[in-house]
Amino acid sequence: MTQPAHTALDVAALLSELQRRIHTNATQSGSTSALTREELRVLHEALHEVELTRVISAHWPIQGVGLGGRIVAALQKVTRRLLRWYINPIVEQQNAFNDATLRALRLMVDVFAEQTAALPPPPQTPPMAPRSDRAITAETAVHAQAHLAVNEPPFDMWENDLRVDEDHRAHIANVHAHWPLPVDRPSDHLANFVHKLQRRFLQWYINPVTQHMNACNRAIHVSLVHLATYMVALRVAQPLDHIRTRHDA
Repeated sequence: MTQPAHTALDVAALLSELQRRIHTNATQSGSTSALTREELRVLHEALHEVELTRVISAHWPIQGVGLGGRIVAALQKVTRRLLRWYINPIVEQQNAFNDATLRALRLMVDVFAEQTAALPPPPQTPPMAPRSDRAITAETAVHAQAHLAVNEPPFDMWENDLRVDEDHRAHIANVHAHWPLPVDRPSDHLANFVHKLQRRFLQWYINPVTQHMNACNRAIHVSLVHLATYMVALRVAQPLDHIRTRHDA
């Protein structure tokens, strides 16, 4: 027996089952946008990672093993104390920015969560039973899709901006303490040689600071990615709570 050219797609039945699942999840969770629960949980975990990494420290325990190690550790402590006038203000500025960023992220998440909680509960009506006259073929499924598109809220441009800027944020999230030194004139070769020696001598001090910064930057970037995902899920889930499967044969 040959297969029909186009298989009948009971779109009404599929949408009715989707509606039933949404209403069931919403009833169990007490939230209108139940489909966003997982995205919101992941977002809060990402914000917690930002909280753990937002404080950058320029001072950590320095210990040496043996006589030589203790001498090196003592020299490093003296060097760090001599340079605190230079490094500490930079770290403090970074910490102030990280703190403000985290508070802004938490404020946005709280606003979206309050808006979600304030939405009215979905109508507690049983899903519509599939009928033979609701069977939609692949050719006419576009009408059902158009019906769903009418219920979708407008697209927020700043939601799109979060996505568009994602690659750029990921690219600049890493702070580098070592970069190529330019040579504009012959004397720069000698100056660069001295600078490289200084940079190598201080890498025990500067590298951990940049590593802490990079950890916080990555956590912030991940939080913004999950925030954009949560916003998309929220935008899609809200109209689904009020779907009514209708199709005129």
